[in-house]
Amino acid sequence: MIRPVAAVDGRWVVDGWAAYEHLDGSELAGDWWAAQDVSHRFHALVASVPWSPVLDRDHAWAMGDAFAWGERQLSVPARFASAFERLRSQQEPVDEACQLVHGDLCNNILFHDDLPPAVIDISPFWRPKRYADAIAVIDSIGWFGAEDGALVPFSDPVGRQLLIRAVLFRLGSALVLFADDEDRLASEVAAYEHILDALDV
Repeated sequence: MIRPVAAVDGRWVVDGWAAYEHLDGSELAGDWWAAQDVSHRFHALVASVPWSPVLDRDHAWAMGDAFAWGERQLSVPARFASAFERLRSQQEPVDEACQLVHGDLCNNILFHDDLPPAVIDISPFWRPKRYADAIAVIDSIGWFGAEDGALVPFSDPVGRQLLIRAVLFRLGSALVLFADDEDRLASEVAAYEHILDALDV
């Protein structure tokens, strides 16, 4: 069971501000295994949600997502070009069914001893469900020190492609968010560079 997250008036809110009910629980930052379990259950629950035009947005994360999937080009500073090229050179087509996914699960699950986990702060994308898992895993490794063993569930060819796109999503979003701050962008690249080595790209 997953505790639902809804605006106080019952609507999904994609842009703008909304008031949400208080949910008890705390984050388990970097606990990729728990996040994967919740992700599988959450994405099974939302699998029947249809595509909506509200998913066509133009904020930094949407731009990073489109960049990761080859649907948009972004300017890459010369000092970071090699990291991006390493990833781009290994990309191959992915033919997987898409659905509504939460693109930022790693820090947006509340765990409680006596309650089911709660999924909060939905970042909606229309992608393969394992893409959401891949993002959670690379965030767990890049920012919270999870072991490389977290990559094992993605050892198959499609899984590897989703990991590559997950890293490109995070780095592409950083290109937009920190376009005028190369030092901050450098920290984002450094956080995920170890994953490039682990993927042998």
